[in-house]
Amino acid sequence: MFKGKKIFIFEDDDSIFDVMCIVLESEHYVVQRFDDSSDFIAQVIAHNPGLILMDIHYKQLRTESLIDQLRKNSKTVKVPVIISSADANLEKLVLKYKVSGYLKKPFDMIALINIVKNNIE
Repeated sequence: MFKGKKIFIFEDDDSIFDVMCIVLESEHYVVQRFDDSSDFIAQVIAHNPGLILMDIHYKQLRTESLIDQLRKNSKTVKVPVIISSADANLEKLVLKYKVSGYLKKPFDMIALINIVKNNIE
């Protein structure tokens, strides 16, 4: 049903991104990685991803600020955002940032597929 939908990923660990990419592409999703936020909101508007997976503790980005920008823009407010981290407080962060859910690291492939299928638009 949602095959071919685009998923934007903010992940600073190459090996984790590679695993996410392999798993999601095997499920026929289109994956795009982001390493900077300079035109991120414009890219979301232009490409209308079905989901954004975001490492909440991305080394070089203020992901909280990006989430805030997404939620304040009428064209991006409804795009589902899933945060990922090994942080023990992920459930609290979901409420704080008003995102759709979380993926606890380390995660297994089934958890990744399920969180995407349950939240992608």
